[in-house]
Amino acid sequence: MKRNKLLAALATMVGLSIGQPSSAQSADTGSVEGRVRSAVTSRYLNNARVTVAGTQIVAFTDAFGYYRISGIPSGTAEVSVFFSGLVPQRAELSIKSGQSVQRDFSLSVEGAQVSETTELDTFVVAASREMTGRTIAINEQRFAP
Repeated sequence: MKRNKLLAALATMVGLSIGQPSSAQSADTGSVEGRVRSAVTSRYLNNARVTVAGTQIVAFTDAFGYYRISGIPSGTAEVSVFFSGLVPQRAELSIKSGQSVQRDFSLSVEGAQVSETTELDTFVVAASREMTGRTIAINEQRFAP
């Protein structure tokens, strides 16, 4: 008798859980993925901050400049990308339920004309490594948890 009641209770709980959609299924959400690179160096950026306006959704790019944000409500979403020393960029994207939108970003220095080619005389760069390391450290500290 106890076994039948236990099985009936278990069957009821399973039936209720199957009847209720999970939170991931019930919300009409989609995702955005892509890569972020520097237009100046053409290198992909590690730890660029990618956000969705009006939400608490934040992601950081990996060492290959790749990001993926899921759980974005369906409709129009404004995605912003920030990296210290480069001009932030925004894009309005149309998010459809259950689908992923591909969006790459190319960040540049303010006032820089990426399409222009400038020929320089021979010179020696002495602070390149230090500046790159310093910029990365500042960016990581700015958004540290």
